[in-house]
Amino acid sequence: VSLGTVYALHYFPLMVGAMSLALRRLDSDLTHALQSLGAAPFTVWRQLSLPAVWPGLGFAATLMALRITDDAATPALFGMDSMLAPYILRTALLEGYSSAAPAALMLTALCMLIVALGWNGITAFLHASPVIAGMPTVVHRGKTHASAIVAGCLTLTLLALPIAIIVVTLLIEHPAPTFDATHLTASPPFVALYPPLLMTLAYAAMAGIGVMMLSSLLAALMRGRPTAAPRLILATLALPGIVLGLAAATHLRDDLSTAWMAPGWGLLVGIVVLKLLPLGDHLVARYVPVPAFDLRSADASLSGGRRPRRFWRTLNARAGLLTTLFLIGAAGLISETSTALIVLQDADTHIAARVFGAARDAGDWQVGSLLLVVTTVGAALLAIAAWRVRTPPPRRSAVDRLEMGEAQ
Repeated sequence: VSLGTVYALHYFPLMVGAMSLALRRLDSDLTHALQSLGAAPFTVWRQLSLPAVWPGLGFAATLMALRITDDAATPALFGMDSMLAPYILRTALLEGYSSAAPAALMLTALCMLIVALGWNGITAFLHASPVIAGMPTVVHRGKTHASAIVAGCLTLTLLALPIAIIVVTLLIEHPAPTFDATHLTASPPFVALYPPLLMTLAYAAMAGIGVMMLSSLLAALMRGRPTAAPRLILATLALPGIVLGLAAATHLRDDLSTAWMAPGWGLLVGIVVLKLLPLGDHLVARYVPVPAFDLRSADASLSGGRRPRRFWRTLNARAGLLTTLFLIGAAGLISETSTALIVLQDADTHIAARVFGAARDAGDWQVGSLLLVVTTVGAALLAIAAWRVRTPPPRRSAVDRLEMGEAQ
């Protein structure tokens, strides 16, 4: 029950997103019509909302089961010492308070900030009105070619790791001086944190690049077969959990953790990319034209025979950089939370078990505060989802009211 509770909190946004997508497909006019006929809110929910929500809940539960499977198998196959979150948890359990714990919180907060800023920056671009052939459009100067954007993003990502290694090497070789007992001890508190931190950044960078490349392939795939990309995403989400679950069941953990370290790298990066594929589908689905021959021929005739611009060619430099940062931040969060949950599955160190133990030990304020933060975040997500789904009844304009008055 406790492990199920932890996973429910971890995948709560996924289930809320599936419910909100299902509720957005409801006809608000039908809901208002039922309410005007005297139907109670429970009746409206039971007869109208519940049938639309059940498929979304089933879809979310299926994805959650698949992701739980690969979460449980992936880090155990090649060891968990190279990731940041397991390092923090192991240090806290073996040595008590870890000086690297603030750095872990800083990294998580930085990833969340990158995700928030990147998403806010690209949301306006994603929801912009599509360009219709034959309609007057405003031409903006300073557009950057797609190849230059991709090359720039790849260069920045590849240069970030060597620069970080150089900085880390300088900090490790030249530690801060220490003082005697009369002064505060000033030594680098995050030196032991640098190797797993670099490993996490490398995972996130490679996964972000992989999602960008697969998103462009999804765009080309959806041009001719709009239902092929979602089916491909579902199939790829199912494969890692099945393969890794079988590998864990056959006790290949020791062999892969020692001799297969390089394939383990690619394994984790690939699984994180697969988890981010729905985001890539969202980034490109809005700009894929309807795969009808008549529409394509009409579009070509109205645009002077030129093919419509694809999604990645409409990106400017700012939107491309924000998209890259968003994907890398999301990859970092997914990889860290996935590996952290594996460490927490141990019965002695499980987060829920520590919460139950904290009820007997009043001095364990850290676990109580963690539970409070998780509960608050979950309640906030639920409130935001409920607020966004709720659609108020349409307001009649003054012209409509005047016309209705004249008709009466």
